[in-house]
Amino acid sequence: SGVRRLTAAAESIQRGDLDVRAGVVTEDEVGVLGTAFDSMAASIEEKTSALRQAAADEARLRNRLEAVVAGMGEALLAVDSEGVITDFNRAAEELTGVAASEARGRRADAVLRLVSDEGEDLSRRLRTPLARRWTAFATVVLPDEGEVPVEVSGGALRDVDGELTGG
Repeated sequence: SGVRRLTAAAESIQRGDLDVRAGVVTEDEVGVLGTAFDSMAASIEEKTSALRQAAADEARLRNRLEAVVAGMGEALLAVDSEGVITDFNRAAEELTGVAASEARGRRADAVLRLVSDEGEDLSRRLRTPLARRWTAFATVVLPDEGEVPVEVSGGALRDVDGELTGG
């Protein structure tokens, strides 16, 4: 009967019922296995709860960050390590005349041409994000041949291990 209770408890956990316990309390090997199983089930339940809480916390933080970025008065453009646009806020849309839905997923230098006051093409800094912070006075060259003077600052985006993942 102990083995049947262990089997039923394992099947319940497999279906997602993490609060089930086998409750096998005997002095033989099945009892030892039952105790170990119940301990493992409690650990799985605890870790699952912690993961759900962490996911909820991350979702709340992501929503707050997205609200801040969307409401910024400054244009924000973020790229991955390959220079592909991952974020493009409303101010960036207004500055460039390009919709965020059109910009995301495209290489930054294909969406935005950026020229320094000295004539240097700064678009390469968008193609290959730099590991250090930088600023420049520049001009955004618009597709309709217009130009908008801007002050640009760039910085590195890093993963949890400190590796450069974008800018």
